[in-house]
Amino acid sequence: MNTGVRTEGFRVAYVFLVVALGGMLALGALSLSARARGHRASVAEPLPPPSGRTSFEVSKTIAKRMTRAMPAGLEPNRSPVVAPERPEAIHLAALQVQTEQGAIQLSVATDDVVYQICGHGSQCSLLGSPARSRELALRQVALDLAVQSFTAPHAPQRVLVSLPAVPGQLWFVVFDRSSLKADALDRAGALLGRLAGARHEGRMPAADARQLSALTDGHTFAVAQQVPNEDGDVIDVIQPRGCMDASCPAS
Repeated sequence: MNTGVRTEGFRVAYVFLVVALGGMLALGALSLSARARGHRASVAEPLPPPSGRTSFEVSKTIAKRMTRAMPAGLEPNRSPVVAPERPEAIHLAALQVQTEQGAIQLSVATDDVVYQICGHGSQCSLLGSPARSRELALRQVALDLAVQSFTAPHAPQRVLVSLPAVPGQLWFVVFDRSSLKADALDRAGALLGRLAGARHEGRMPAADARQLSALTDGHTFAVAQQVPNEDGDVIDVIQPRGCMDASCPAS
């Protein structure tokens, strides 16, 4: 598949938002993921040795793995592509989100990683209709990207997953390495291992679906506005979103 074309589609959508959206929302705190310690990724292919590798270089290997190991249920008879992107390549400087405690801005570091999940529809949207199975598959992919990244050499502080939203919109899943406890990371890895082993066997067991939701709830945000900073980059003003798919399926 032509990942270059898909990444270009993402950049087009991102530039559209920079032009179309403006203004300022209040800032906030993200309660997100990850402490990376001695955990196996759900896909067995080994990572490159750590010497001389940057987090972005490792993320390219992770993206290739995930593209090859996509769970069923995302697109009919096709499979989305995962591509990594450096924050500076999309001019992303920081995130803002409103919470009950007040307003906080989180800088996005140059060695943080943005993964784009790109479907085959317009501007990387997914083909087909939203469904509960597709929601669970998106959660599985986003969590898998975070776990693999946080347990890799030179792990980034934050992992952002750009979801295949409808054209003209941008949705992120955000994971932070400092706030996910080691036991949660272990549970996530064990769950992903089970799901990877059963990915062609039909529906996700109810207990696994509940655990997957518990590990990924509260991590999805819609970009409501984008504020240019003095360096010409943007600050994404984000609002919580209840689901990762185009619409929230019934439970």
